[in-house]
Amino acid sequence: MASEWEGWLPSQDLVVSDPQNPSSSQLALRLLRGLFFAMVTFVKKAYCPEPETATLYAFHIGMSFVGLITMSYVIGELASLFISYIGLQVGFRKNYIAVELYMARLRLSDRLKTRTYAFMTSLWSSHAGVNYEELLAEMPKAIRTSCVLQVSTKLLSWFIMKVIAPVCWDESQRMDEFTRALAERLRFECYPRDESVVTEGSIVRAMYFVIKGHLSMHSRSLLDRPVWQLLRRASFAGVHHQRLYCTDRTGL
Repeated sequence: MASEWEGWLPSQDLVVSDPQNPSSSQLALRLLRGLFFAMVTFVKKAYCPEPETATLYAFHIGMSFVGLITMSYVIGELASLFISYIGLQVGFRKNYIAVELYMARLRLSDRLKTRTYAFMTSLWSSHAGVNYEELLAEMPKAIRTSCVLQVSTKLLSWFIMKVIAPVCWDESQRMDEFTRALAERLRFECYPRDESVVTEGSIVRAMYFVIKGHLSMHSRSLLDRPVWQLLRRASFAGVHHQRLYCTDRTGL
């Protein structure tokens, strides 16, 4: 610790008297000191005293180098993400024009044309034409899994609690690992209102987690009798009719 505020090292005023119960004033003072040092290092627009020792020179050089490397990495990742985002938008507009030209050459019913335009309009108005599954596929596996868990953590927790927890309720670590393994296999899809999602097979091959909106499930494979069920989850904010589904061949 330094003896004055204007030095390179933190001053004695920043020492927390009670680490277990720090006061808000001390925490605010430490935050301001950190912001002041960051502004001096990267913006060069604050009071910048000359380091007094070789150790302070080395500390300043090291912090500047690490900060610049970190900033360049973050800027590069954000730029790549936005380039991918814009590329998906451009691809959607190209496909939109191609579909319009294709329907203009064919004799299609007005109902089918209306459904097609409603589908494309819904994707553009809700997601700006971006297929988030393709965007997530370009991310590293760990970041993609964290994003999926951030969106569907309540649904996955409810599924684990109802299905897996009664079998191995005392293995909390195993259940966490299973939750992450399940999140790695989740995929994102969205559909406008009154559209159908046709799947064949049992729930082991196609499992749907409804994020928002509702999904009407019709099944004819159970005892050769039609089964109808309405799946509804609206606890997450977002655009309408989002779906997450899992295609896992191993089953439960």
